[in-house]
Amino acid sequence: MAAITGDTGWVLTPPVGTEPLDASEFTTYSWSFVATKAFAALRIGNNAPAAACTLVVDDVSVVLTGVGGASELTAAGLRLFNNDGMEVSALVSNRSNYFTVSGVGGQTLASVDADGSASFQNVEVRGQSDLLPIFAYTHLSNVVTAFTTIPHGYDVGDLIFVSGLSAAANGAATVLDAPAPSTFTYSKTGTGVNYTVAPDGASVNPGTVLSDGQVRTGLTIYGTEFADYIERLPKGQIAYGARTTLSAYTSTTVEQGYQMLNFHAEQGRLYRIRTSGQIGTDISGARGVAKLRYTTNGTDATDTSTQMASQASTASTSTTASTRFEIHRSYSTSAVGGQDISLLTTIQGNTTGQARITATSTEPQEMEVIDEGFYPGDTGNDMTVTTPPPTSKTYTATYTSTTAKSYTGTGAADASQGEQDMKQGYSSYDGDSKSLWIFPTFTGAVGANSISKVRLYLYANHWYYTSGGTALIKVHGYAVTAPGSSPGMATLTSSASWPKPGGRWVTLPNSTFTFNSVSSTFYAHLIAGRIKGFGVGPAGNQNLLYYGRFNKTGAKVEITYTR
Repeated sequence: MAAITGDTGWVLTPPVGTEPLDASEFTTYSWSFVATKAFAALRIGNNAPAAACTLVVDDVSVVLTGVGGASELTAAGLRLFNNDGMEVSALVSNRSNYFTVSGVGGQTLASVDADGSASFQNVEVRGQSDLLPIFAYTHLSNVVTAFTTIPHGYDVGDLIFVSGLSAAANGAATVLDAPAPSTFTYSKTGTGVNYTVAPDGASVNPGTVLSDGQVRTGLTIYGTEFADYIERLPKGQIAYGARTTLSAYTSTTVEQGYQMLNFHAEQGRLYRIRTSGQIGTDISGARGVAKLRYTTNGTDATDTSTQMASQASTASTSTTASTRFEIHRSYSTSAVGGQDISLLTTIQGNTTGQARITATSTEPQEMEVIDEGFYPGDTGNDMTVTTPPPTSKTYTATYTSTTAKSYTGTGAADASQGEQDMKQGYSSYDGDSKSLWIFPTFTGAVGANSISKVRLYLYANHWYYTSGGTALIKVHGYAVTAPGSSPGMATLTSSASWPKPGGRWVTLPNSTFTFNSVSSTFYAHLIAGRIKGFGVGPAGNQNLLYYGRFNKTGAKVEITYTR
């Protein structure tokens, strides 16, 4: 039989002591055991080992009387409570979050759900005890000298992160020199701070994997320091300048400085440099040239410093016209400790006349430096192609007719109805009529490398039959004006079941035929410039299926070509 017993540290409710539990009691009662001292033993077992017994424990809850706090162990898992009865932690399988840590007010501070997704209200990762206190420093001529309370162990080239000093002296840096066990130097733009006691909390952290392979911090990702990942990321814009006033005019022999921008280029990082603005001139036809000059030794750039890039303006059309310039360059340095770069935008006349930078408050002349992140080196491949591959592009152009003329069966110009209808086919009044449309030059298609598609659009105002008719499409070689009588045209194709009335785009076939004594394909005739327009009729018979009248205006040709 099963029995529940406890030592003198437990109060059993109901008080069963060592009394045996039959099946009825086991399934009917819920027993509570309250400890009256800090350490007590509770035993649930089988007092009759020889007897058949099944012992099932459903839920177990432990409360320390007079101490506070509680725990609950159930089939679903474990829950822990504070002195106020609030749940502070749970490891259970019957909730969406299997693991939960709660705050004083019951809000969730951390959790892990069934899919393995973790959530934390705040995350803080601390490294090993490698923060070295800095008790004093100097910042002169763009070099910081720091004094630590204990030996730092740094070597030249080690990456460090300084915090707690001035804003100009803080941040990531590279050790320039380590002249003493407790002294090291690094480069940061700034000057004017003599020996000064550092604020409380000032420190330096290696935050990297040193040359001896020792990891100084506690967070790595696949064996790489997290700080190294951050250090390789772009930092964005690190320097910016804008000027909104006009420069003086300058001639072709005088180069004039306009705006300067300085920054510190760190070793192994890539920077994108931009300068942009407007160039104006004093006479029509003159041009100016904007130049970007620079130094790398910390001295200010001048109009005689090394030229990084330049851009000339287009010839001005008037004394009030301006041309925009925009210069982009990439820059990187391998110099240990980096370089202090000075950039200067200049302006100079480029032809006759004078030029100046025409900046305003709405269109300033701007300079900026953007940190693009880690410099990967030159990963491009120089091609050695002796003959550049031809570059071609496909275009689609639409040409609209400029005029049109209709002719009777005798070849005379048709003056009936004011020539508003372009007639095709036989009628008892006009005989076997034909018409043509004059188009502008097919610019682009003429002389193209190839043509891939041609479409013709016409609008039929009338057909003899209600069901519509068949258009007989011709080509001609007339430009600008139509002939006074008897035009010559060649047959290209036909288009049946044309609606009455209605417009239609007809894709024209690239068939072969003789035109102007040359036998060639339709596309080749177009490229050679022999075909200059399109027409309809005559029918060559009296079949009224071909009798129709087309709109005089609005004929279109669409040509898709490559050149």
